[in-house]
Amino acid sequence: MRTDSSPDDAILAVPAMAVGIIMLTVALATAPLLPGWADDYGTILVALAVAEYLAAATASVWWGCRALCAAR
Repeated sequence: MRTDSSPDDAILAVPAMAVGIIMLTVALATAPLLPGWADDYGTILVALAVAEYLAAATASVWWGCRALCAAR
């Protein structure tokens, strides 16, 4: 992983943050469905999938914030 951001990264920062925020919003909206999915597919599988999904969404928002701050 790179620690410095190039000027080209700033172009993608806002879309990355938007996608991450949308992903987090969708995760909150589908939270009531998690018990049903856990019954159907298994608690561990659903928990791992949710953790990976939330990690990707959070990383997208975090990367966008860092790219915007580095571009200033």
